Amino acid sequence: MLATKKNINQFRKPDLKSFDYFTLMGPYSMNGYVVIPDEFPTNYDDEIYDDINKHNHFQGLTYAGGATIYQDELTLVFLDNPFRKLTSEENVQLEQVKPYMVRVVGFDDNHAFLNELPADEACIELSNTLKKKYKELYSK
Repeated sequence: MLATKKNINQFRKPDLKSFDYFTLMGPYSMNGYVVIPDEFPTNYDDEIYDDINKHNHFQGLTYAGGATIYQDELTLVFLDNPFRKLTSEENVQLEQVKPYMVRVVGFDDNHAFLNELPADEACIELSNTLKKKYKELYSK
């Protein structure tokens, strides 16, 4: 969902902090998401996520973007990542929504194969792994 002059007042920023997690029903399965700190990229293919994508109990990250509350419902927003080419108008709309969202990475519970852990448990694992990665990189 992108912002327009008519709907911008229907967006709210979720009350979520870095490493908080949540699940949302996707088209095929329950999906899990974790809020990332500003230092982490919104490109799930970035090298910072290499270990996460290779060594986990879910099939790796399949989403990076934003989460916002639109019309009182938590929803996802695709951000300016290299996999998605936005038009000039979409970029303007995206900039208008950014103050109302948190940045997240996420996974599908059943992307190509069913994950080893249910989505809620995999969220906890992903959150803990991201916290550990953050401490490794930024706690000096």
